[in-house]
Amino acid sequence: MLKPFAAAALLALAPLAAFADQTQGTIATYDPEKRLLVLTDKTVWSLETLETAPVLAPGQKVAILYTSDADNGWKTINAVSIVE
Repeated sequence: MLKPFAAAALLALAPLAAFADQTQGTIATYDPEKRLLVLTDKTVWSLETLETAPVLAPGQKVAILYTSDADNGWKTINAVSIVE
C-alpha cells in the first residue's frame, strides 16, 4: 500500500526537477548594492533572491543555479558559486 503512494509522490515531484537549471560564465560587472550580476555574454542576473551572495569580482568564473520559469526565463536564483 505504501509503495504506490511513494511512486505517486515521486512522479508528482519529478516536474519540479525539470525546471532547475544551471549556467556558467565570466563576470563582466557586479553591483553588490543592487545585487546585479552581468556576465561577459551580456546576461543580467538579479541576486535579490539569494540570502547571501559570495564575494564576486569582474573576471571571476561563476556557476549560477536557478529555477526556471518555463518560457518566462528564470524565477529564482538558488546559488552562485565561483568556478576554479
